[in-house]
Amino acid sequence: MYSGDAPPRVTISPRVGLGFPGSATPHKVSKTKVGVGFVLHADAMIALGDHFEMGPYLHYSLRGIKERGTAPTDGLRMHLFSIGAALKVPIRTSARSRLRLGAMLGYNYTKQGFENDTFSGDIVANGFNVGPSVEWSHDVARRLAINVQVAMITQVVGRANLGAIGAVVEGGEKQRMAFPPLAFLALGLDFGLGSRR
Repeated sequence: MYSGDAPPRVTISPRVGLGFPGSATPHKVSKTKVGVGFVLHADAMIALGDHFEMGPYLHYSLRGIKERGTAPTDGLRMHLFSIGAALKVPIRTSARSRLRLGAMLGYNYTKQGFENDTFSGDIVANGFNVGPSVEWSHDVARRLAINVQVAMITQVVGRANLGAIGAVVEGGEKQRMAFPPLAFLALGLDFGLGSRR
């Protein structure tokens, strides 16, 4: 993307990938484990000089719920949406390749199915993401590069609304909900737009 050309002002990177297993559990609900899932992740980075980039990101993932105490989980899913700002430091590793180290700060929205012997419904939650990110890009054409990203979505603080489910689980309708990193691996393209000089 850079070879023989001025570095781009804006880099747009859509990706598709694989979400790794993890957990996402309201405070008083039996530990909820999620499995491997499908990921869509995109960002649009604006270069602020040669060594810093900032821009919006958008994330969606779908994972199956594998375990929640002794409750049945067959067919249950967790949807995770996250939107916010990405911050990156690009490091040139060769004439055609770059490493980007960064972080995401944003808003999470999750919706996960719930079922027990007498009731079924959805647990809806929102919270704040602070997630690390590492990328590698390699130029394949003018203004076009392959991009590989390994990153994590976390929820450092959040609240879950269990609705009517709160009547049948410990802790009631409103509960705290933070979750540890949900990692993903994604492959996509970098599209360079504009020029910095």
